[in-house]
Amino acid sequence: MEELFAPREYINVTFGRASVFKSALPALALLAEKANLTLSSKDGLILRTMNDQVTGDVDAFLFVPSSVMLDFSCKGGSYTFGVNLMMLVRALEDASFDHLVNLFVTPKTRILTVELENLSTGKCDLKSYDLEKAIKPPVDGVDPSKYEYNVLVGIPSDEFIRIFSQLEFGTPEVRIEISKNMLTFYIHKPIILRQELASCVIVGHLKEGPDVELKFPTCSVSSYMIAAKLTKMVWLCYSEKVPILLVIPMGALGTIHFYSRAVPDNSGPMSDWPGTPPVKRRLGNGLLNSSA
Repeated sequence: MEELFAPREYINVTFGRASVFKSALPALALLAEKANLTLSSKDGLILRTMNDQVTGDVDAFLFVPSSVMLDFSCKGGSYTFGVNLMMLVRALEDASFDHLVNLFVTPKTRILTVELENLSTGKCDLKSYDLEKAIKPPVDGVDPSKYEYNVLVGIPSDEFIRIFSQLEFGTPEVRIEISKNMLTFYIHKPIILRQELASCVIVGHLKEGPDVELKFPTCSVSSYMIAAKLTKMVWLCYSEKVPILLVIPMGALGTIHFYSRAVPDNSGPMSDWPGTPPVKRRLGNGLLNSSA
């Protein structure tokens, strides 16, 4: 991967909510040991897990657009580095609500300096770490930013956590049905969320017809639960024959996106039930940035 070096000696990223950034990282670290950290003058920051396990496992990425950062200096190009996720978790273990996080990256030497600035005391704590060359994605991996999603289903995070806490250990997937005004999870017994009772939000003009049935991977449910606590609403994104997506919007800290590395064979042809125009959302434009 070609690296374009900006005129500045280093790249600077500043987050205003250190505690939230700290809380989001374990959700990714449970999925993979390493990630690719991309800093782009166009897109901002993307931290994408690089899972080398078998196809079908869940990957994720944290997307933070530059527009929501307190400071972002990355002029002239795009940089991608390999990073150990647990290293980042340990670097932020002392972060609290009173801290700012400053990330300084020196591209030529691949050095990451993490600065925690306490706004109450003015004290700064700096730690430096070695970065790696960009990790090559799996050949059979998918890039969810290339897909459009016709249907978005919003679930209150408290309800999402309640439902998925009922899963038995080792359950590989959960069957979900989506109809025009209702969402049904099949765990021990059907759990029904109705749009008219404000227990879910279904975005998309759906005409009468057979329900859409999909299989949602749950091998990474611990990561989902950690991330869901950081928002008020989680969003399930669906289109036929593309990876199912779970989006966790975190307001000023961007979004976490969970997706299967394999394109699922979901039943329920979309041509039978979406109306026109469909709801089409690409991830690259900051899908669902609000935490509400």
